[in-house]
Amino acid sequence: MCGLGDIMKQMHRAIGWLALGLGVLAVPVGAVPADAEQPLVQTSLIEDVGLLPPREAWTATSSGLQEDQYGPALAIDGDTSTRWSSPASDPQWLTIDIGREAVICGAVLRWETAYADAYDLDVSTDGESWQTVYTCRNGDGQTDDIYFSPVKARYLRIMGRTRATGWGYSLWDVDVRDIQEAPLVRVDGELLPAGHAIFDGDRTTGRDVPVPGTVEIDLHTRRDLGGIRIDWGDRFASHYTIRSSIDGQTWTELEAVDYDTGGFNLILHPRTDVRFLRVNIEKATESESVSLNEISFKAPEEEVTPLRRFELAAMKAPSSHYPGQFRREQVYWTLFGIPGSKKESLIDEYGAVEPYQGRPVLTPFLRIDGVLRGALDASSVTRSLADGWIPLPGVAWEFDDIILEIDTAAAGGKGDAVSLVQYKIRNPGTETVEGECLLTVRPFQATPVWQYGGLAPIRNMKVEVSSDSTCVTINDEPLYHLYPAATGAGVHRFLRGDVVEALEAGGMPEAGEGIDEERGLLSGAAAYPFRLAPGESMQITALLPLHGSGGDEADTGAAAFSQARARQLAYWREVMGEVSLELPDRSVTDTVRSQIAYILLNMDGRAIQPGSRNYKRSWIRDGGITSVAMMRMGALEPARDFLSWYAQRIYPNGMVPPILDNDGTVNTGYGSDLEYDSQGQFIYALMEYTRLSGDDSLLRNHYEDIVKAMQFMQELRERTLVDGYMADHPRPDRFAGLFPPSYSHEGYNPPMHSYWDTFWGLLGWKEGMAAARRMGRTEDAVWAEEQYDLLAGSVSSTIAAVIDFKSIDFIPGCAEKGDPDPTSTAIALSPCRIADLLPGGILTNTFDRYYHDLMSRREPGWEGTFTPYEIRSVTAFQSLGQPDRAAELLDYLMSCRRPPAWNHLAEVVIGDERKGGYIGDMPHTWVGSGLVNSVRLMLVREVDGRLVLLEGAPASWLQGEGIRLSNLPTHFGRITLNAKERDGNLIVDWSGISDPPEGIALRNPIDGTITELPPATRAWTP
Repeated sequence: MCGLGDIMKQMHRAIGWLALGLGVLAVPVGAVPADAEQPLVQTSLIEDVGLLPPREAWTATSSGLQEDQYGPALAIDGDTSTRWSSPASDPQWLTIDIGREAVICGAVLRWETAYADAYDLDVSTDGESWQTVYTCRNGDGQTDDIYFSPVKARYLRIMGRTRATGWGYSLWDVDVRDIQEAPLVRVDGELLPAGHAIFDGDRTTGRDVPVPGTVEIDLHTRRDLGGIRIDWGDRFASHYTIRSSIDGQTWTELEAVDYDTGGFNLILHPRTDVRFLRVNIEKATESESVSLNEISFKAPEEEVTPLRRFELAAMKAPSSHYPGQFRREQVYWTLFGIPGSKKESLIDEYGAVEPYQGRPVLTPFLRIDGVLRGALDASSVTRSLADGWIPLPGVAWEFDDIILEIDTAAAGGKGDAVSLVQYKIRNPGTETVEGECLLTVRPFQATPVWQYGGLAPIRNMKVEVSSDSTCVTINDEPLYHLYPAATGAGVHRFLRGDVVEALEAGGMPEAGEGIDEERGLLSGAAAYPFRLAPGESMQITALLPLHGSGGDEADTGAAAFSQARARQLAYWREVMGEVSLELPDRSVTDTVRSQIAYILLNMDGRAIQPGSRNYKRSWIRDGGITSVAMMRMGALEPARDFLSWYAQRIYPNGMVPPILDNDGTVNTGYGSDLEYDSQGQFIYALMEYTRLSGDDSLLRNHYEDIVKAMQFMQELRERTLVDGYMADHPRPDRFAGLFPPSYSHEGYNPPMHSYWDTFWGLLGWKEGMAAARRMGRTEDAVWAEEQYDLLAGSVSSTIAAVIDFKSIDFIPGCAEKGDPDPTSTAIALSPCRIADLLPGGILTNTFDRYYHDLMSRREPGWEGTFTPYEIRSVTAFQSLGQPDRAAELLDYLMSCRRPPAWNHLAEVVIGDERKGGYIGDMPHTWVGSGLVNSVRLMLVREVDGRLVLLEGAPASWLQGEGIRLSNLPTHFGRITLNAKERDGNLIVDWSGISDPPEGIALRNPIDGTITELPPATRAWTP
C-alpha cells in the first residue's frame, strides 16, 4: 500500500493544475494480511474550497420546452418522476448553474424515452466560454454514468446534438459529481492520478496495462451497478476476469471473459452491490501489454436482459448480420394475408418475414466462397408490389454474381389463412456460381421494441428434415414448412450471438433440437446449396400456417406458391376492377388503390382497424372516415357491414361508443367515455353510404339511432351552458356552448374543450337534418336545424373569445390553450363545410402558417416529426382556393412513403428516416384513407348538392392520356370522366351521373378558371 505522503503527492499533482491548493487525505480501508488481496484506498477533500454546493442551490435553464409543464428545473429537483422535455428539433440544451465554482468530475444523466443519440457535456466558469469535457456519439438512453477529468466549473451544459427518437430530449434527473467522487484506480499497485486516461471521459485515450496485470478501482461508496463497459485501444485483452467487492477483502466474480474481439465489451450482469472492482487481465492479442482506454458503468436498470444481449451482439457484428432495430435504426415493413383474417404476416424492407404477431422471423442469408452475405451487403435492395399496387410485397437483393428475389402470397380463408414466401436465387451473370441459401429462424419480430415488437422468445425449437421438406417447430407450434428438404439444419444456443455467429464462421448448427426455457434465445438455420449456371435459378418455398395447420397446400410445396399467388392476383384485380382511377402519375394511382387493399387486410372481420399490429380495436373516428374512402372507391359492402356492426353497439342514451374491441365488445378503457366526436362521425358515414350507394335500407334500419345520437349531442352542449360553468377560469365565455372536455383529439391530456369534437357535432346536425328530410321526418329536421344554429353560434362566439383572450391570429385547436392545430382545423373545411362560421382572415392565416411550416420541412437536413393525418389539409387548401398548395402537400406526403414502392405511410413520419422511434402501424390505413379521400376530392367533390370537378387537380395530371375515371361513385350516380390537355385547351367529358340539384362547377387546371355548367352538360371544350 502506498504511504500517505505518496498518495497526497499524486493527488496534488492530479488537481494542482487547477491552482486551488486543495488538501487531500488518503485513508486505508482496513488492515489486510500481507498475503491477502490488497484493498484500495478512499480519499476525501478536507478543505471546503471548490466543493459542490447542495442541489438546493442549483438552478437550470434550457433552450426550449416541449410544453410549459416540462420545465428545466424538473431535471434537477431530485424527483425521478418529473422531467425536462425539449422541442423535437436539434440542437437543444439544458444548463445547470450549481451556484458557484466547484471542482467536478462527472455527471449522471437519467433519460426518459426521448434520449440523445449524440450529445456533449460542456463546462464553463462564466456561462459564456465553454469547454467540452465529454462527448457521446452513440447513446443508448436509460442512465448515463459519466466521469471526466476534474475541472473547475460553475455551469454544466448538456448539449443535445442528435435525437435518438422522433421526439425531443427528455431527462428525468441530472446529478453532478464532486471531485470526491472521482474513482481511485491502481494499475498493478500504482495509484493513478485523478483525471487519468481510464476515467477521463475520452474513449480514444488510454493507459497501458501489462499482461498479466491488474486494474483495481475504488468507487468510495457502495453502489448498485448493472454492468461495466471496457473500451480498448489497438491492443486488447482476450481473456480477463472481473470481480467485485463491498469491503475490499471478499471478492465475487462478475464475469470471466474468454473471448474478446477488441473495440469494446459491455458486460451486463444482475444488479450488484459494489464498492471495489478488480479486472485481472490474463491474456492479450500477441502483446505484452494492452491499451485500456476507458471504463464506464451501467445503472441497475440496465442489467442483462435477452433483448440487451442482442443489442450487444449487433453492436459488435457487421451491420448485415442483425436487423437495424438492435442498433436503434428504423426498419420499415408491410403486411400480406387474407382480407378479414385476424392474423396477417409482415415482411420488412430487407426480406425478413414474421408469420403473425409475436412470432419469430424467417431471415435469408447467402454464403458464397465462404463469405456470409445479408441484405446490407447487396449492391442494391429493391421492393415491389404485384402490379404496382396489389399487397403481395416483394424484396430483391442484387449482387454482381447473384440475385435473391423474395416474393409473397397468401391462401385460405379468414379462419385458416396460410402465408407463403418464395426465395428465388438467380444467376444473371456469365459464370457458374456455387453457394448456399441459408434460411434462419431468429427470436425477434419484424417490428422493433419501440413499436411493441422486439424479441419473440424461442424457448424450444425442433428442426426436422424429411424426404421432401423441413419442418421448424417453435415453442411446440409447427411454424415453418420449407420446401424442398434442407441438406443441413440445426438449432443454435445464444453465446456471443445467435445462429449468424455459426454461419459467419462457415459452419452450420448441428443439433436438430434445443431448449432454452430461461432466456428464449434459440435460433436455427436450414441450408440449401446451389450450383447455378448462367441464367439458371432455384426456388425454395416457405409455408406459414397462421391457424395451426398448413391446409391443402402443405403437401404441394413450391406449386402451392404459384397457385396461391395466382388466386390472390385474380382476387385483388376483381375487387378493384369495378372502379377505375387513372392519372399520368401512376405512383398516385397505385397508392390510392393500395390503400383500399390495405384497409381490407387490416380489417378483423367487420372491424375496421388502422393497423395490424398495434391495434385490436376499431374507432368510429378512424372507421367512419375509412369507410367513406372505401365507398368512394366502390367498396360499399365492407363499409356497410362495418357501419351496421357499429350501430348495434350505440348506447341507449345515444352515445356512439368511440371504440369497439375487434370482437364487438365496447371498449371501456381509460378515457373511453370522454370522447365526443363519435356521434357526428357515425351519422356522417351512414349518410355517405346512403348517398353513394343510393340504398336507403341502412338509413331506415338505423334512423332511430341517428335521432338518439343527436339527442346526446344536444345534452353534451347543454352541459357547458349551466350557470357558473368554468367560472374559476378567466373568460369563461370561451367555453360556453361547446362540447365538454374530451380526449378525442389525441394531443390533449388532460381533456380539453376541443373544436375537433364540436366541428364533428356540427356535421352531425347537418347530416341528421339531411337524414330526417330523406326519411320524411319534418319535425326532426326542424329540430336538427335549430340545434345546428345554436351550436354554430357557440362555435363562432367562443372562437372569437379565445382569439381575443389569447391574442392569437389563427383558429385555436381548443378553448383552453388557444393552440395552433391546422390538421384538426382542416375538418372545418372538409368534410364539415363550416368555413362560414370562422373569421375569414384568421382562417387563411392559420393555413398560411401551416404552409410555411410545410416548406421548412422540405429543407435539406430537416429532422422533425409529424403525423400524416395532415393529408386532410390537401382538401383544406383546395377549399381555400389554393390548389397549388394542395398539390404541393400531396407531393410532399407521397415522398414520405417508406419504402416508396410499398405505397403506404406510417402514422408518424420522422425526418431522418433511419432514426429509430415510434411510427405507429404500417400501413396505417386511417392515414391511407385520408390520402384516398384527398385525391378523390381533388377530382370530384360534392358540396351541398353541387358537383365540383377538377377543383384540386394540378395541370400536370392533364398530360398524356390525362385523368380517366370510370364508374366512380358520387352522390349523383357513378361518374365516368376523361380530362386532358390538347394545344393548351382543356378537353373534358363525363357521363353516368344524374343532374345535381345545385348544378356542376368545372375548374380548368390549366388557367384556374371556374365555369358553372348547366346540369345537363356532358362535355366541355373552351
